[in-house]
Amino acid sequence: MPASMRWIPKGMRVSYLAKAAGTMRAVATIPPIDPAAGARDLDVKVSIEDPNGTRVFEATITMWISPRKPL
Repeated sequence: MPASMRWIPKGMRVSYLAKAAGTMRAVATIPPIDPAAGARDLDVKVSIEDPNGTRVFEATITMWISPRKPL
């Protein structure tokens, strides 16, 4: 997230895909952000895998992103 932007979570869609066991690894994928594009919704994809590489969880978090107000 560019330092000139702020984010507020608006919602989340979740899928539980398999039983989870062990130490998990989570990855969030954020699309490129152009601060000049102004305020908008942004979907962030999250996936979690178990130690065997099996995907056990997926989510899409909708964020409201907007320019930070000047200090």
